Amino acid sequence: MDRFLVSVSCYNNDDEIVAFAKDLANQVNRKQLYLLVTCNSCLDFNLLQNRVVSAFENTKLFNPGSNLGYIHGCLYGIVNSGIDYDWALISNTDIQFRTDDFFEQLTTNVIENVWCIGPDIILSATGEYQNPYMITRPSKQQIIKWKLMFSNRFTYELSCRLAKIKHKCFPKKQFLTDKEFVYAIHGSCFLLRKGCVEAIERLRDPIFMYGEELLVAEVVRSHNKLCKYVKNAGIYHNENQVTGKIDYAKKFDWVKTSQGYILNKFYTDVE
Repeated sequence: MDRFLVSVSCYNNDDEIVAFAKDLANQVNRKQLYLLVTCNSCLDFNLLQNRVVSAFENTKLFNPGSNLGYIHGCLYGIVNSGIDYDWALISNTDIQFRTDDFFEQLTTNVIENVWCIGPDIILSATGEYQNPYMITRPSKQQIIKWKLMFSNRFTYELSCRLAKIKHKCFPKKQFLTDKEFVYAIHGSCFLLRKGCVEAIERLRDPIFMYGEELLVAEVVRSHNKLCKYVKNAGIYHNENQVTGKIDYAKKFDWVKTSQGYILNKFYTDVE
């Protein structure tokens, strides 16, 4: 039976972490689940530890002493857990599992070549479907276009505001696609095979936040593996907007770094 690590990061959202742990405890295979919480910033580490362990017994909390960002905060917990595993779920904590057999549904009939799995994600506020994040790989020209757009503070802020208006007025409905294998999975919740986690960790990439989807997709692709979208395993994404409290200057720097890294690392052999 597969063993799952569920790795999340805390950034002053202690109550949400506890609520997530309680929801995880409702899973039918909870004895095969291990919750790892990396405190990038916690209101009270000791109190949070007591509350989370009370909600979900198989839990370890980590205090790295600095803010490692989203994906590397989650990786920190996995690497330092000392727990052997088959799969690692890297997830936001502002989600809710739609069924109590989420992990079984996500991993049923998965071939060995699959390194990343994404569930069906519904954005609670708008009903928007967030997976598949990308069906096909973007061209080098598209990556360069994004990099140029995000290399200027004004164009970055403008694109963010326009994207918010677009999502609010024209929520993305469920993809009419029969494709099981896609290029990229949405970063709010994705399941990685152990080999994929180890490959990402070896990169020592500079991505702090934003760009996780392309990073994972490119690692999977560069190892000739697959990303799978599973329609019948679902979550609700409540999008609490923790990142909405962060000013545009920091977001701008993080996005700029991510886009530059993706382009220079994975598109050097593409015309």
